[in-house]
Amino acid sequence: MSPRSKEFYDRARERLQGARKNLEQGEYAITVGAAYYAMLYGARAALSERDRHAKTHRGTWNMLRQTLVADG
Repeated sequence: MSPRSKEFYDRARERLQGARKNLEQGEYAITVGAAYYAMLYGARAALSERDRHAKTHRGTWNMLRQTLVADG
């Protein structure tokens, strides 16, 4: 795993841990936000491993779909 991918992956894990804690505390709105960012950073880590980078959230989701979903 590249250093940049690891950085994104670590951020994703941190956000996911935060989401779990928030869920346990009944903080559902905060949980959704933290889970979203966990997915975003996970997507960026996966794209980074393929040397693909997007500047925006929407760009990340579109690139993920094109790179990993549509093309396999």
